[in-house]
Amino acid sequence: MMLRGSLKKLGISSALQAIGTQSLTGTLHLLNGPLEVRLRFVAGNFHSSETVGRRSRELLGRALVRAEIITEKELQSALEVQKRTLKRLGDVLVSSDVISDERLFQMVQLQALEATYRVFFWRKGSYRFEPEEIGTITSPLLALTAGDILSEGLRRIHNWPQIRRTLDQPGMIFIKLKPLPAVADKSKSILFETGVLGENESTMYYLATPSRRIDTLIDLSCLGDFEASKALFNLTTLGYLKPSTRKKRGSSSSFRLDRRDWFSRISQRILRAGGVGAMLTFGIGWGLSLGHFSLPRAVGGLPELLSPSQQRDVEDAVRAYRWEKGVLPGGLEDLVSAGLLTRVETMFPWSHPFYYLPLSSESFELLPPIEGLQRPEPALPSGLF
Repeated sequence: MMLRGSLKKLGISSALQAIGTQSLTGTLHLLNGPLEVRLRFVAGNFHSSETVGRRSRELLGRALVRAEIITEKELQSALEVQKRTLKRLGDVLVSSDVISDERLFQMVQLQALEATYRVFFWRKGSYRFEPEEIGTITSPLLALTAGDILSEGLRRIHNWPQIRRTLDQPGMIFIKLKPLPAVADKSKSILFETGVLGENESTMYYLATPSRRIDTLIDLSCLGDFEASKALFNLTTLGYLKPSTRKKRGSSSSFRLDRRDWFSRISQRILRAGGVGAMLTFGIGWGLSLGHFSLPRAVGGLPELLSPSQQRDVEDAVRAYRWEKGVLPGGLEDLVSAGLLTRVETMFPWSHPFYYLPLSSESFELLPPIEGLQRPEPALPSGLF
């Protein structure tokens, strides 16, 4: 039986329904320009997936390195052996005891399913089903029907827009706000709609550190884009993690805003605080770019408008420091040393740092600068952002 059609308006759903209800055996070819995904089915059950023309990032070896399952050196060594022997890369890695057979299969399966579900988000392309003999399924891990794939693909389409609205920055990091509750049954299934915490959320929570961006977290989790993002969304929605858009710069572990990001951030805060004019925003950005930090003298009451938003950022950095080090910072300079803030961020929009006082092992006081309680600060060098 030959099936053909367009992928517009979820045309893939018609193909999967036909394959499932008629228990078809063969290959479903999904084409979108130079990219082709081939889904193989045996009697209506999913067998395997193959992607033709995929990007280098999606290759198995690169995925294993990003997940820190193997090293770059081990990958290059395996590729050299592959060239000489013409063996599959996975077989070379297993025979070299670099990775276990089970772990390799899990990663191959993850790649196959990720490529499969990604097709549901294609807005153009075509499909055709060609009946042919396919090898039998040898592992229960791949015992999915065409109907299972269709249901999961539709679920991802339904939930992804809500997740994306929350996790919309590729350079996003996450700050831990409170500990996870103890989970007695870690095998408990998780329903996205209920926001229940489970194994995936636990995995993402413990992987999250201020030095890891969201793309790194997804790679390390080995859960796939959707499941890892869904877990981060649940943790964010329930108040266990807070997303931040500070970007990693160069080889340093600190997250610093470049001048364009800094200027944009100031502008947004001014608008939220009461719509101060564009010329005033430009004057602030120009003064900061020259290294002059004199908002209280130059802008009158503007610091009082901007201060609450920045104070929340400093408070989040203090909490992140405690989660990373196990103790509260002794002073705001510790946050700078740990790469959580720049010196400018510990005082913006004032000419002195915020007043910080640890009260106990878990609590602290953070207030706008209090006159007479500030220690002398050296002049800031130009361009420290």
